[in-house]
Formats: sequence, structure tokens, C-alpha cells
Amino acid sequence: MTAFARRASQARSVWTRQSTPSQQPIPPQSNALSQPGAPSRPTAPQQPAAPRQPAAARHPNISPRLLPSPRPAKARRAGAPAPAGAAAPATATVLVRPEMLRTISAGVARAGDNETGGPFFGTVQRTWDGGRYRSMVSLLGTLPPGPAVDGGPGSVGLGARSDGERAVSALRWLRETTGLDLLHVGDWHRHPFGSPQPSGGDRRTAGEMWALTTAPVWLTAIAVDDAVSERLADAADNVVTMTRAQRHEQEIHFYQECRPHGLVPVSIRIEAETTPKLPPLPWHITDTARFAAECRLLLANGFRPALQPVMPGARPAVVLELAHDHGHPLTVETGLRHPCNEPLVRDAKGRRIRLRTPWSPERFIVDLLREVE
Repeated sequence: MTAFARRASQARSVWTRQSTPSQQPIPPQSNALSQPGAPSRPTAPQQPAAPRQPAAARHPNISPRLLPSPRPAKARRAGAPAPAGAAAPATATVLVRPEMLRTISAGVARAGDNETGGPFFGTVQRTWDGGRYRSMVSLLGTLPPGPAVDGGPGSVGLGARSDGERAVSALRWLRETTGLDLLHVGDWHRHPFGSPQPSGGDRRTAGEMWALTTAPVWLTAIAVDDAVSERLADAADNVVTMTRAQRHEQEIHFYQECRPHGLVPVSIRIEAETTPKLPPLPWHITDTARFAAECRLLLANGFRPALQPVMPGARPAVVLELAHDHGHPLTVETGLRHPCNEPLVRDAKGRRIRLRTPWSPERFIVDLLREVE
């Protein structure tokens, strides 16, 4: 019996969600800035005290060209078995970017003995299979789990109170910079001590999310992992050599919510050639603590920072416009991996300002502006 088969007999972990509006699917569009809790221009962004809780009514409708056949008017109770004689479900064709799988693998490895999880960002089209249309889902990205993810040994909570605002900002930024019609098409989570099969809580959650989402497809993925150790001994003459090898095995099981069957297994194909590759997420989304520190220092020195909108197709960057009561406005452009790379400072006419001292990751943006003054 394999290590993963033995896991099926262990206690199943339950993925919990609070039944509040903050746990609803990420809306496909929003006019707010691409930063959790960041205010709109010209007010300077502040560190968020409490995240917003988007209501379901604010979710705009998806374009009709993406919608499959209409959903049944009367939904089956989430988690209930399919009625007898129900036809086999028609699952979607699911293409997965390899970078997304690596992000999930890294998030699982960092979680220790706790559950963790994140959203799926992707596109949905309709494809003709010779007799009918089927949905074709391209899973292009996810969000690395942040410190706000509320995960324990037997459950994980995702939503506005648990990394939800960060996920909203990530989806918004990716839509702006790529021009793709990206949607929140599902979630993934980890079962550290349980079976890769969906638990009762997983099935209820998937049913509730399917009823709330505007996306035409809802996917759930469950990651399981196990550490396998091998000890070998080899004797030669009067010497015994002891060797210990350890490897980390991971599996990700994908399911689709299909009424009236509930969560059913869905086949996937790893595709790196025909699916779009998303850029890495910028630092003001992945490292919200650094962003909050930068903004606090700028405000303390009389600058009012405002995030500039991202132009579709332009080189991804984080651009801050800095207004000052006693000087001309400045623009600071940082790379996606700030503070690893030196920021670019421009004056009100767009001319680059050369700095006198070299940049280092230990410095902050305000240190550069003191040289300009």
C-alpha cells in the first residue's frame, strides 16, 4: 500500500469557510486600486485597519459569450448525493500552467502541519467537441498563501478576513496588466493529514461557492503530501555505511462542481505552450508589510503617495506618484521584486533623477527622496 493510499484511512480534514459576504468569490471587476486597503487618488494609501467585504450584489455579470448552458432553477442541497439515474456529468477541459503548480507546491511545503490554500485565476471559453459545447478552463495562476491565511491542522479559512483582500488586489492587477478576462474560477487547499478525497465540508463549500460565483465553472483542488524516508546499510569488510534518503511526495487532486452530482474528478493537462503566461505578482501585493512601511515613511516625510494605474501590455511595474506641499511632484517606479532592484525616480517633466549613493535592499524609497531634496 502506498503512502497516499494509507492516508485515506486517516481522519479527513475539513476546509471551513465562514458564511459571510466576505467569503464570496472574487468579483471579476473593480475600480479600486490594486492594493489591499489602498485608497483612491489623490488620497495617500494607508495601511488597512480592516478589509472591505464585497457583497455578492457587486459582482458584475460575465460576458454572455462565456456562459455555458443555463443553470437549473432549483439547486440541489450542497453536499447531497446525486439523484438515482442522473446522467454522467460533462466536465470541463482543464489546462494548467506549470508555474501555478510550482506555486502551490511551495505554499504546501511552507505550511508545516497546517492547512493552507489560495484562489485559482483563469479564463473560460467554450469549445465544440463535435456534438455540443463544453467549457475549456485555463488555470493560469494563483496567489501564494500569505500570513493572513487562517490555517490549522484540520481546517483553513479563506475570504476577506483571511487573505481575501490580497487575492482581490492580485486578480485586479493581473486583469489590468494582461488585458485577459481573468476570473476567480475555484480554490485549492491542503489536507495535511487527510484523504485527497473531498470532505463533507469541501462539498458544502463548493456547492455554496458555485451558487454565488458569476464564473461558469467552479473547481476545487486538494493537495496532499508526505515525507518518505529510506535507510540503507552496506557492509564492506569491517566498515558499515549507513545512508539515509528523504523525499517529499506531493499530489494535487482536481474536482469540478457539477450539479446534481457535486464535486466530481476532472482531468487536467499541463500546458505551457498554448496558454498565456502571467507575470509575477508585484511586491505591493505579495509583501504588504513592506508596502505599508514604505507608505508610512513617505507620509511621515510630507509625501502623499498614490498608485498609478497599470497600462495593459506595458512592462509591469509599480509606479507611485508623490505629491508634496513644498516641492514639485515626483514619480517613483519600482520593479516587481522591490527592494531587490533600484527604484527609478523622475521629476515632474518625466526626466530621470540620478542618485548619488548606491541602492541596497535595506534602504527605503524615502531615503532616495532625501537625496533629491
